[in-house]
Order: sequence, then C-alpha cells, then structure tokens
Amino acid sequence: MTTRFELITTSSSRLWDFGWFDLSRFRVEIASPEQDDWPGVLRAFLADPISQRRFCTQPDPWGAVCGHHGPFRAETMAAEWFRPIARGELGLRMGTAFEEGKFDGPPSAEQQRPIWAWAEDVESRGDRAFELAAPLDVGVRVEFADMVWFVFREYVAVAANGREFSIAVIGYD
Repeated sequence: MTTRFELITTSSSRLWDFGWFDLSRFRVEIASPEQDDWPGVLRAFLADPISQRRFCTQPDPWGAVCGHHGPFRAETMAAEWFRPIARGELGLRMGTAFEEGKFDGPPSAEQQRPIWAWAEDVESRGDRAFELAAPLDVGVRVEFADMVWFVFREYVAVAANGREFSIAVIGYD
C-alpha cells in the first residue's frame, strides 16, 4: 500500500497583469505509520505524478504528465528544499514576492486579498508552514524557466493532523 493524495480544491486568482495566486488543498492517506512524518509525505507527493503541474497563467491540472513542478524538472524536486517558516512569519515571507524589483508596485489590495486570507487561515489553525527554497543550480530548472516564470514562490501548509496540506503559489509569467 502506498501513500495516496486526493485533490480537494484548487483555485487561481489574478495578480498584477500576468501574475497569479494559485491555491490547492490535498487530502493525504498514509500507507503505514513509519511514513507518518511530513518529510516522508512530501517526498511521496513529489514522487507521485499528481505533483506535476506547470503553474502558468492558465495552470494545467495537477497530475498533468508534463515533467514539471512549476519551473523545476519534476524528477529534481526534493522535500529538503522546503524550509520551515516560523509561526507568525508566513504573511511576511509571502509579501517578499512583491519586492522582486521587476515591478512598479505590488498587486492591488483587492488582488492580494486571497493571499492574506490564506495566510491568516493557516496561522489561525496552527498549521505548519514551509517555503520552497530551491537551489540556484540550473540543472534543477526546466530549460526555458527564466523566460517564463519571472516570479515563482511556493508555500506549503500542513494541517495539525498531517492528513491535509495546501500548496500556495505566487507567480508571474
């Protein structure tokens, strides 16, 4: 028996002119007690075809056999790239996406509303939050990544019971 993942919901909203905030929730069925740890679950998710998705303006569905997880080659993704975010810091970390230096200003307050609502929800539930901190090594990115994904910030929040998690992506392409 393997760890299984079920997509519960997914939504996408616009940021800037060609940016987006993508939010998806997954249910986790853990195969065995020894896999009942978040790094193990994340490793299983990244190895599962369901984790493949391009995350562009018109995102393909989760599990699209595209060989990508955003700007990264799916086979290079590693659970160790997701760094814990201290409690109370999620909103601050997400806000740094708007300081990329490529923009005249942040998205409108209305466009940002779903981001802050999610961060507040994660904090109020006491979920554990993580931020993707991929290595700068060119070998982990898809060939045309720098020409498509000008901003790609990914965050994961794990429910206290470990049986559900959400993935939030702020992107601009």
